[in-house]
Amino acid sequence: MLKSDKSNSFFYNRKIIKHIFNIICAAYTKNSLNLIGPPGVGKTAICEIVSNLLGYKFVRIACSESQKIEDLFGGYQQKMVNGKSTFVNVEGLIINNTKDGDKVMFLFD
Repeated sequence: MLKSDKSNSFFYNRKIIKHIFNIICAAYTKNSLNLIGPPGVGKTAICEIVSNLLGYKFVRIACSESQKIEDLFGGYQQKMVNGKSTFVNVEGLIINNTKDGDKVMFLFD
């Protein structure tokens, strides 16, 4: 039997509900989770559903070889201000999304 969630057009069957339950249980252990599988099987969708069920903010970060640590955590960038070169602190994706104290689920894709 399929149940439809109209908010994101995702269909639930018993197997998916079991996976969601296992992910929620694992999330409460405060350990990292690794979802492994081929592209297009719904890993991102399940993470988004679980974060909504737990009341967490969902942040998807697309990782690549060209990504720098400063993109994630922040750092200093050189900017021109009034014709002078200065360095300003720029927050990265992780710092920017966790500074409010909200619970956040990050998906490093």
